[in-house]
Amino acid sequence: MANSNHEEVDRLSELPEPLLLQILSFLPTKFAVRTDVLARRYRRLWTASSSLELDRSDFPHGRLFNGVTSRCLRLRDPSSPLRSFCLKTQDSNRPFSINLLSNWLNRVYSLGLRDLSLYIHSGTIESLFPLILSFGSLHSLFLHGVDLNGRPDHIFSFRPLVPATFPLTQLKYLHIKAKISNSDLQTFITEQRNLEYLCFELLRSRDRILDLSSQSVKTLKLSSGHNAGAKICLSFPKLEFLDLNICLSVKFYGEMPVLRKALIKTSLLTEQCVPDLCGILKSITNVSELTLHTGRPYPKHIPATTRGCKWGYMGKMILVTYLLSS
Repeated sequence: MANSNHEEVDRLSELPEPLLLQILSFLPTKFAVRTDVLARRYRRLWTASSSLELDRSDFPHGRLFNGVTSRCLRLRDPSSPLRSFCLKTQDSNRPFSINLLSNWLNRVYSLGLRDLSLYIHSGTIESLFPLILSFGSLHSLFLHGVDLNGRPDHIFSFRPLVPATFPLTQLKYLHIKAKISNSDLQTFITEQRNLEYLCFELLRSRDRILDLSSQSVKTLKLSSGHNAGAKICLSFPKLEFLDLNICLSVKFYGEMPVLRKALIKTSLLTEQCVPDLCGILKSITNVSELTLHTGRPYPKHIPATTRGCKWGYMGKMILVTYLLSS
């Protein structure tokens, strides 16, 4: 039995280092670090992993989390690029030091960072945004802002965040759920000439108009928190897939000439909202597949179907499913 176990350890240890590093890159850092005990060869191997993921909720108190994060970054092998960094601090009951977070971000960027994910307080994202805009080599950016109670910060006022010019212009993937004004967001997106995926989880704000355009985006996911009377204007000449979660009392205008697939979700579809829904459908008449999720009551003016069946709509395909309103 001892020989069998020894052989298993030997086979694992004989894996090529690039493969071992790839395996470690899929693990949260708290698990990757523990591979130190498997064999001598694994000692400090995690410091060369291409990804680093640190979560405040894994630690009993903030001081320990800060110390571990700083140590992980200090021990990094500078000859091995750190491509992906994910930091989750939203479980803390108070904001983190901006200086400390800035030091961490500058360190990971100096190691060759390409993909950055931050789950932190909304106000902290505002303070860090100018620094993030200086990271010109980023390909992917995920920003998730929450308030001090761990809940989304729904109503807020804006301060300008995006200057006229900035180095961060090579993004291919952008996911934002944080405080940012319509004008800042449009300025930011306009400079991203390679952007293909855009997800914007729009929190309720005092902005009455959301006006977005991009010459490169192919996939757009938009969750609108705008109320009645607001306007959403989209201009995406290369858009192929649209995922839209919207209040139907919002006025919608869209220019998406090559759109092929659309998913529209609304929590409530009454007979009074049918004209608004038709207005949205006029913007996507060229799609080959339309999926519509509606809440009850379901208006009789739209043909009902059973779940999972498709219905022809103006020569196109429409899938209507029912979602019960909470």
